[in-house]
Amino acid sequence: MRAQKISRTASRFIVASRALLVLLLFINIVLVAYYIGHEYQAYFHSDAAVKNLLAREIYKSHTYFPSDWNYVNGDLWVLFGQTYIFPLLPFFKNDFRLHAFSGFISAILILCGTYLVAGIATRSFWLKILAVTVVAAGISGLLAENLYGQISYGYVYYFTCFILYGAWKFLAEGRLNRNSCAWGFLVCLLFFLAFVGNPQRATASFALPVLGAIVIAAFSAMRNAESAEGSHPNLAPWLNHALLIAVIAIAALLGSAFHMRIIAHVNDIRGVAHAVWLSYPKMTENFGLVISQILSVFGALPTSGELVFDGSGVYDALRLLAGAALTALIPVALFRGIRVSNPETAFFYTSVSLVIGLFIFLQITTSVPDMKDPIQSARYLIPGLVLSIIAVIFQTFQFKSIFLRIVSITVVVVLATSGYRALLGSGLSNSISFDAAAQEISHRKSLIEFFKTHGLKYGYASYWNAGVYTVLSGEDTLIRQVNFESGIPQPMRHLSSDAWYRADAWTGATFLLMTERESSQLDLHALIKYGLTPTKKLKFQTPRTMIISPAASSEILSDSPVENWIIYVFDRNIAESIPGWDLTYATPSLYFVGPTTPHTIGSYLKDSASAVLSATADEKGFLYFGPYIKVPAGKYTVVFDLHMNSAAASKNTPVTVDVVSDRGRIVHASAKPVGEGNLLYELPFELKSKVADLEFRVASAGGVDLKVYSTKISKKISKLGIEK
Repeated sequence: MRAQKISRTASRFIVASRALLVLLLFINIVLVAYYIGHEYQAYFHSDAAVKNLLAREIYKSHTYFPSDWNYVNGDLWVLFGQTYIFPLLPFFKNDFRLHAFSGFISAILILCGTYLVAGIATRSFWLKILAVTVVAAGISGLLAENLYGQISYGYVYYFTCFILYGAWKFLAEGRLNRNSCAWGFLVCLLFFLAFVGNPQRATASFALPVLGAIVIAAFSAMRNAESAEGSHPNLAPWLNHALLIAVIAIAALLGSAFHMRIIAHVNDIRGVAHAVWLSYPKMTENFGLVISQILSVFGALPTSGELVFDGSGVYDALRLLAGAALTALIPVALFRGIRVSNPETAFFYTSVSLVIGLFIFLQITTSVPDMKDPIQSARYLIPGLVLSIIAVIFQTFQFKSIFLRIVSITVVVVLATSGYRALLGSGLSNSISFDAAAQEISHRKSLIEFFKTHGLKYGYASYWNAGVYTVLSGEDTLIRQVNFESGIPQPMRHLSSDAWYRADAWTGATFLLMTERESSQLDLHALIKYGLTPTKKLKFQTPRTMIISPAASSEILSDSPVENWIIYVFDRNIAESIPGWDLTYATPSLYFVGPTTPHTIGSYLKDSASAVLSATADEKGFLYFGPYIKVPAGKYTVVFDLHMNSAAASKNTPVTVDVVSDRGRIVHASAKPVGEGNLLYELPFELKSKVADLEFRVASAGGVDLKVYSTKISKKISKLGIEK
């Protein structure tokens, strides 16, 4: 009777636990949906807006890889969020709703991928549901941002899940048949797409972990086969594994070939792709920072300055303990999983170990992460850490130690119930309250209303204020990202289109949007020199906002309780006049000399009329070189605005002008101008292929007083003649 009573009690407990788990899963999914569809507007930033902007360029150019788009670090963005947006552009405004729709699709793929990959290591339906529940909780603001908000590493995560599941299903078939061929095709397709996107990233994120797991699984299968058949080795298990390795290798080669072909016809800005090894002292420093990165992903870092003994402080303490325990449990769970002789289990735990181990290694030893901001650089670890959490969940009920079992169950419960805090109660730093976030949404909308009220349709702003307001306004106001160089706005081509900065991109008035701090970088006198005089100056105030992004090196904050916006309005598109904007050079680009213009002889002089680089007859060398501009293949003319004295009229003129690239190693055109006084000397040249560092040079061999005022490049040959 007592045994029956205990059995009934246990049965009721199991039923109740499962009911609670289903309810918690439902709550977490609702929270994820609300986070993506509404709450994320408060944290929405220009990195997240890129998928909408790229989708528009795809739609306009009718090609999946627009030739004018500037990709970064060789990432071609295959099947990223823009894929789910551009087919909808004929029917909907390109606003936050489309970003949210893309987020919903990605979230479904993330949760489905979690359920499938969980099936590799367990047959328990409820353990798989538990894994999905934990991942749906968001766990921390940082992890939620990267999985469900911007979804930058959510893509990497669900791609990893599908690749692991497809590879496991291929191996599980044991022999070639219709099913194994289908799974093999899926693995081949996924690896092909991954390598088309970026061969380096695909190798580290997918290929190496899967290949290592295949080898370990093959040894496990052979060991099992030998045990079943005696001491005679059986090579049959190796054949299936070797075939899968061949499929991956073929897909990688084809994908890499396609990547190189595509990247040659688009723009690519290199950054961390040129990773270098760090010194030993720097490695030891990064080792300590990696611990803080892991804890930040788990939401285990208490908010600095908050009280310890209040509700929030006590919960922070619980999260810190849970995060520390989880960090210790991960290597234990992975080691136990790899030791199991089951080939499927060995495959899963080995692949997860390699994913997280490889990226921790890169974080510690290379320049890939920006450790000036280690918390935001923790995003590289997110796919591996999420898979590691799943591994801990599977080992929770297999620990023989009661202590380990209690600790792991407590950790899993804390993570599974973290949805409100992670998805609604915190920002990326776990310190922004829901009320403040909701208020920030209205602040952003007030600035967008200001644009509409004053008819501001096309303008330019810093990166963190450009894309975000373009998308939140539904493209009613188009704002393109710029930097300020020597007081002049210049295109920031990082994740942007070259077409945005051409004169024909917009006809009519344009504006410069700046915060009060940014406005100090603008030199209005330099703009006036290019014929750009503002027609009006507008001011607007919003309560102070906080911008935190995975790609930002630091938080962008204002010391004032309000954000002061300054807007200069111009009666035409400023792209018509500022040099270096239009890279087709259909509109001439004029480069005046300035105090920072490179030269080896002479000096920079400026009076009320003009600025000039001037050298005497006693000086020999380069009076002018630069501006190191990016120019596509084609025929061009450069006009040198010079002044030479009568000595230059001799037959053997001592002045040479030329057009070079590759730091002077390649000469595209060269001439020796003859004349005296003011000269506009035209030098035609042709580029057979695009050049990234084209420069114009003016050199003197001595014996002439020489001055340089400016250079001008254009596709259209000037009709001005030789003399001014």
